[in-house]
Amino acid sequence: MTTLAELSQLLDIGPVIARVHPVSLAYLDNVTVYPTLEPLALVYDKPEPGGVGRALTVDADPRYLHRFLRIVCEHDPFTPALNQVLFRRYDFVQGQMFTQKQVAERVVRESHGYDTVIIF
Repeated sequence: MTTLAELSQLLDIGPVIARVHPVSLAYLDNVTVYPTLEPLALVYDKPEPGGVGRALTVDADPRYLHRFLRIVCEHDPFTPALNQVLFRRYDFVQGQMFTQKQVAERVVRESHGYDTVIIF
């Protein structure tokens, strides 16, 4: 398991595929978060000066897994330190939180192919 500080150091080296709580990403500075691996791979393959910079994705597309470092980050974002992060990253944190109004849409999206859905 990797800590958030170690993840930050790894991002200085190159792009990372991280299994981490989405809210934990608010603690990282100067990081571009790609929702999927495909656009990250496209940017990474462009011969641009300066490279990709600090880039991260939480996607696990098997087509690209061999190309980037994969880590599991152990970090609890819901600590008193979150209060300091919220002031400057409120919109980001708000976008990462699962809300009650999203339940119906998520159940429909993730239950395709099932006859019964049990919510508890």
